[in-house]
Amino acid sequence: MKEAIGHLLNPSTLEPNLGLYSGTLGIDNSREYPSSFLSSWKKIDSVLVDLITEDLVLGIRIFRGPAACKAILNLWYTQTGKFRNLEWSGSVGKEFLSKGTFRNGYWSFTQGNQRFNFRLDDTIQQGYTHSSILLGDLNLQLDALVSTVERSNKPVSSLEKSGKDWIFRLISSDLSVRGQLSLDDEIQNLESSEILSYSITTGFSNQSFLPESRVYGNGTGKNTFRLNLSQDTGILLWRNGVPTFLETASFKKESLSYVLHDPSDQIELTVTPIRTTHQEISGFFGKKTRIERVEGKISGKIRMGNKKETIKKGFAILEV
Repeated sequence: MKEAIGHLLNPSTLEPNLGLYSGTLGIDNSREYPSSFLSSWKKIDSVLVDLITEDLVLGIRIFRGPAACKAILNLWYTQTGKFRNLEWSGSVGKEFLSKGTFRNGYWSFTQGNQRFNFRLDDTIQQGYTHSSILLGDLNLQLDALVSTVERSNKPVSSLEKSGKDWIFRLISSDLSVRGQLSLDDEIQNLESSEILSYSITTGFSNQSFLPESRVYGNGTGKNTFRLNLSQDTGILLWRNGVPTFLETASFKKESLSYVLHDPSDQIELTVTPIRTTHQEISGFFGKKTRIERVEGKISGKIRMGNKKETIKKGFAILEV
């Protein structure tokens, strides 16, 4: 079983098309990347979307993998502290669809009155997500469109080894979003102050999706930052949409909090948990991996430009 990934490269420069590249595997435009005998049993496709507004954080995950096909919705009303977690399971062939290349993909999960769709189209350089959920105590409709063409909003991509196979990941920066969010009786137009970010994982793994920790925050004025923390890609910091890897940073649990420290970049960040829940990730041959999901507030200082700023507000979603 082989799959060519030459379409990741610019044919004239042979450089990765997908922004900052951080993988451990070198991309060869003419090469087909082999996979193992059991790869068809370990194929995974996953997309994670975060929508951030003034009042709430909406997280949507759609994935299929070994023995699992699910959609997960996480709602965090940051003003009131209320949380909602919903999960739907389906069959891989019936409820889940993924096609196309890594960037020209279409991920879809449909079950009854619940519909989740995510699409990236490189030909028109846009991303689109739609969700429709109709329950007795929740009516949610989301239509959101982002542009992926802005020069300052280049994503980060990686191609990593996964046993005898490989796994590809694409992480977007924070994107301005247009559209509408309807939640119960309230309708919110998505225009300029809201942001959307997404990550895509495809390839072969023993787990149906990979844990992803995210930290969002604000300094003074319009300065924003985001951290993506993963075992594969390390600690990735976005400052006002520009990505850098924190090579000397550490992130660990200290007492009841989680602390990120980077002596070379003058960052001190503390996550104070508000709520901790547990989740199981389905895996190869029925193996289950147990993770903690931690939602919390952040505090500390971060360097923006030549100035070290106090973090004005922010929150973290950790999967550890």
